[in-house]
Order: sequence, then C-alpha cells, then structure tokens
Amino acid sequence: HAEAEGAAVINLSLSQGTPSVALAEAVRVLHERQRFVVAAAGNEGRPALRYPAAYPEVFGVASVTSADRRSRFSNY
Repeated sequence: HAEAEGAAVINLSLSQGTPSVALAEAVRVLHERQRFVVAAAGNEGRPALRYPAAYPEVFGVASVTSADRRSRFSNY
C-alpha cells in the first residue's frame, strides 16, 4: 500500500525469527522499484537475525541510548 501511494521510504515495524517467502518477495520488489526499506533488528538483546531486517535489501535499525551505545534490549 505504501509503495502504491508513492512512498520512497518504507518502515516495517515488525520482526520474526524465520524468513518468509512472501516477505522476501515483497522486499525484493520494493528494492527493484528503488524504494528504501527499513526494519527493526529486534528487541531480544542478543546477536540474532530477525526478518525482514536480515534481508540484504533492507536497512536494519537498532536502538541506542542517549550515550550512543546499543540499548541492552536491542539485537545486534
């Protein structure tokens, strides 16, 4: 819907521990259409891949403190 409305940047505020064929395909299409896709790294506080942030076409983001350090709950 966001892409159809002309969004150039799309934020996916969701994460899951396993890849999804449908989600991977949607991200691939958005990337081909030159949309910038951002997604959360996750909130378990550990070195874990979370999807869609783990897809190569997605810019994964994590939380930092006011001291510019990783928040203890943020994945990395």
